[in-house]
Amino acid sequence: MVSRSKRVAPQEAAGWLSLVMQTDGLAMIVDLLDLSIAAVSDALRALLGDGPEQTVLGAHVYDFMANPPSGGLGMMAQGVIEGYEAQNSLKLPRHEPRPINGWMRVIGEERPARYGLMVLRFQGENRSGDALPEPAAEESPIVLGIGDRNLTITHVTADIERLVGAPTEEVLGRQLLSLFDEETVPAALWVLAQALQAHSSAAGFATIMTVERGALPVDFVVTGALRPSPNFGFAFIPKRDPLLRRPEDQDALQAVARADRAAALYRRFPDMAIDPTLMSRLTFRELEIASLLLRGNRTPAIAQALYLSQSTVRNHLSSVFAKAGVHSQQELIDKLRRSPTQTKSPLR
Repeated sequence: MVSRSKRVAPQEAAGWLSLVMQTDGLAMIVDLLDLSIAAVSDALRALLGDGPEQTVLGAHVYDFMANPPSGGLGMMAQGVIEGYEAQNSLKLPRHEPRPINGWMRVIGEERPARYGLMVLRFQGENRSGDALPEPAAEESPIVLGIGDRNLTITHVTADIERLVGAPTEEVLGRQLLSLFDEETVPAALWVLAQALQAHSSAAGFATIMTVERGALPVDFVVTGALRPSPNFGFAFIPKRDPLLRRPEDQDALQAVARADRAAALYRRFPDMAIDPTLMSRLTFRELEIASLLLRGNRTPAIAQALYLSQSTVRNHLSSVFAKAGVHSQQELIDKLRRSPTQTKSPLR
C-alpha cells in the first residue's frame, strides 16, 4: 500500500515504493526541489503521523529528523552525487527520537534529478552489516522486453536465454504470462493492469520458471507508456543472489536502482528504431549504452553515467557494432535513429 499526494507525487511513485515493501516498509520519495515528502509508504506514514491532524505528505523531510541536514539531498538536487548513506534520528510522536540509518538514491532519468528515494532502517535491528560488500558473483542479468495488446512477447533482449535457459527465438512470440509460475500470474496481471491503465510504470514481485533452476523470484517492472498503445515494456530483475549477503534495506535500494535503469531505457525508446532480431542479439547493457550514444553521449559521458570504465564501454560498443553489422559509432547511430516518417513506436 502506498500513500500519495496528487500535488507532488511522481507518476511512478507506487512502482518504486512497491519494491521496498518486503523490508520493514520504511520508505519515502522526496521532491528534491524543496525537500518535501512526495510519497510515503503506509508503514512510515503510520510512524510519523499523530492522528488525522498530522500531515506527512508535502511536509519537509527534515521536519521529522532530529539532527541537522547532512547536505546530501542538496548535492543530489544539484546533480553532484547520485546517492549516499547517512545517519540521523527519526522524530516520533510521543516518543524519544530513534536513531536510523538512511539510504538515498535519485530516481528517474532527469538530471539533475527531481526525485530521490529514501529507505530507512532503525539502528540496532538484526542486520548483516552496514557496508555493501563487493559482489561474490556476477550480477544477474536484467531482461528487457516489449509486449503487444495480446500480451505476446514481440521483442526481448539476449539476457533472457541466460536467465530462463530458453533460446531467445523460442521466447519471441510466446505469451508473456506463460513465463510465470502459475501462483504468481495474478500478481503479474496486477502489475500489468496498473501500468497500462495509468500509462506509467508499475512494479511488483513475481516468480518466473527457468529450465534448470525451476522457480526464480524476480522484480517485475512494466512501462505502459509506449506508443502506439497498448504496446508495453517489461523487465525481469532477478532477486539478489544469496551469496551477496546484502542487508535487506540495501538490497531493496539496489533493486530500485536496477528498476530505474530499466524504466529510463524505455523512456529513450521513442528515439530508437530497433527490430526484434537486433534486440534479441543485444544484452540489456549493450542496449543501454547504444541508447545513450544515440542521445549524443560519447564514451566518457556514458562511462560516467553508468559507473563503468571507458574501456568497458568501448568493449560493449565493439560487441554492438558486430551484432548490428556496423563499423563505427556514427553508423550505429544512423542504424538506430528513428526517421521522422516512422511512427513513434519501439517497433519496426
